[in-house]
Amino acid sequence: MTSEPLPLAEPEAAFLSSNLAVLKTLLSPEAYETLRLQEASDRLAIVATGGPRPTALYDGRLVYSRNEPYREAERVVRREVSADSGVCLFESFGLGYHVEAFLELHPRAHAVVVEPDVGLFLAGIASRDLTGLLSSERLHLLLAAEPEIVPMVLDAFPHSVHSVVRLRAFAAKDRSYFERLRTVLAAYYARRDINRNTLARFGKRWVRNLLRNAEIVARSPGVATIAGLFSGRPALLLTAGPSLDAALPSLKELAQRCVVIAVDTSLRAARASGVRPDFLVVVDPQYWNSRHLDWCAQGRGDEDDRPILVSESSTYPRVFQRHAGRTLLCGSLFPLGSLLESRLGEKGALGAGGSVSTTAWDFARLLGCSPIYAAGLDLGFPGRRTHFKGAFFEERAHTLAGRLATGETHSFHALHDAAPFLEANMEGGVTLTDRRLIVYKWWFENQLKIHPDADTRSIGAEGVRIDGLKLATVAEIASLPSIRAEIDRTMSLSRDRASPDDGALDALATVLRGLSGEMAGLRDLASEGMAATEELSRALASGRDPRAALRRLEGVDGKILKERSRHVAGFLLQETAEELGEESASPQAAADRSAELYGEIARSACYHLGLIDKTLARLAENARQSR
Repeated sequence: MTSEPLPLAEPEAAFLSSNLAVLKTLLSPEAYETLRLQEASDRLAIVATGGPRPTALYDGRLVYSRNEPYREAERVVRREVSADSGVCLFESFGLGYHVEAFLELHPRAHAVVVEPDVGLFLAGIASRDLTGLLSSERLHLLLAAEPEIVPMVLDAFPHSVHSVVRLRAFAAKDRSYFERLRTVLAAYYARRDINRNTLARFGKRWVRNLLRNAEIVARSPGVATIAGLFSGRPALLLTAGPSLDAALPSLKELAQRCVVIAVDTSLRAARASGVRPDFLVVVDPQYWNSRHLDWCAQGRGDEDDRPILVSESSTYPRVFQRHAGRTLLCGSLFPLGSLLESRLGEKGALGAGGSVSTTAWDFARLLGCSPIYAAGLDLGFPGRRTHFKGAFFEERAHTLAGRLATGETHSFHALHDAAPFLEANMEGGVTLTDRRLIVYKWWFENQLKIHPDADTRSIGAEGVRIDGLKLATVAEIASLPSIRAEIDRTMSLSRDRASPDDGALDALATVLRGLSGEMAGLRDLASEGMAATEELSRALASGRDPRAALRRLEGVDGKILKERSRHVAGFLLQETAEELGEESASPQAAADRSAELYGEIARSACYHLGLIDKTLARLAENARQSR
């Protein structure tokens, strides 16, 4: 075999042409045109091996084995990829051997290829016929994509085991890109772990809250109705970090110059400073977070003296009960809420990074506000404080304090229970933060890269540094022109668009009756599945032919997959589904796992069914009393 590149100009041109023809059917016209106009890199040279598959040199160094490039790639995949991987992320495409081997070894898995160098990709697909690989529905190509885009693709596989394969030959060339990608992925996986733990803790509460709020979901318009309404006007985002204290003495003056958006944890401070926020963002499912609204006069006064509540359908019901003003909902993050909205009317999506502050920021962006000034967005503990002075949680700590659990003890746990560490802050020093808050830092950094036009500035000099976030001062905001009269006129229009639709309750009852029937059907199918797995277990134990039981199971599975509401029931058994997706040691173990899954489906369907029927009874009683 020669180690010199072969003169393959004509075959390379033919391969490139046929492979690009496949990509033309898969990519958007703009993406394809950008790809077509690029030149293939001359740093990647195709080299014959004596076999059907070529190898390659990159800057004169071998990328794959000299003799068997595919076999080498296959060995790498077997060594580095988990056997139960449902998706594998490939850093660079090369000649596609690693991707090809992965998809062959994992026939139900998906491959996500991140290739920052389009010229290198073109040189790779000029090496051989890759039409089969490139046309695979299980291949997802991200060419010259910003690293922040990658988590959006991975979100399509939320319950799969993920693996990563790196083509080391190109690692040095794109080191800064892949280092940035790994930072983005670390944030993504940290957030995914938090979401899983949160689901395990609050999943049933979210479902309960959502059905308690069903009338709100039906009657309330969505945030999409006022998108862009405050375009070009500055916003002041009030969150509950210690730096909020710097804004409070001037808050009345600042409110003349900005659309004021408060989160639940900062509302008390705003009202104490004599400011009524224009919008109040509350998205927490827990009771204690609803207590932030206590003593804030939410139920008194003219409607124009109340902020518009921006919330999510699974928020703790007491929030809606205490708020007598207009409400706008953002799109639900959960299958039940999404299903209701798909049948009653979409609300409009807001980003959810796991904190009310992330949702409030994205709401300000949706309004078109610019710049967005943030007070209290510290994502850490400046001066070893967790909140602004007088925050509800701070007062609650003192209220609950005793001889063996002082207020200082509560503060100690808040500071130390999540592995605190020092992180660079906005003014060049360091600030204490923890692994929970750092996830929000990563979220903001990703969003500011995705939305570079969202000019965001923080007055918290000691807050954790967020790349893309600028440092501002209270004096800068105070120097803006007063536009309160203009803001109030637009708020009046916003309230008109947020008017509730009482006529939607009949449609809600119809949707819930249909969903009740679907859940009952899913429960019955799961019961049939459990009976079929028992039949399979008996056949396996006695040595009888199990094919009849397997056909019965396939029939049940086919029916379940056709159920529109299966994702609603599946929401409460995601962890079980992940465990059941792992390879089983024996046919009997597989049967036992299937029985467990059917049991979980049946229990989840029954849980939803009971709550839906209670909601229908409440709707009927309310309708009777209103007649």
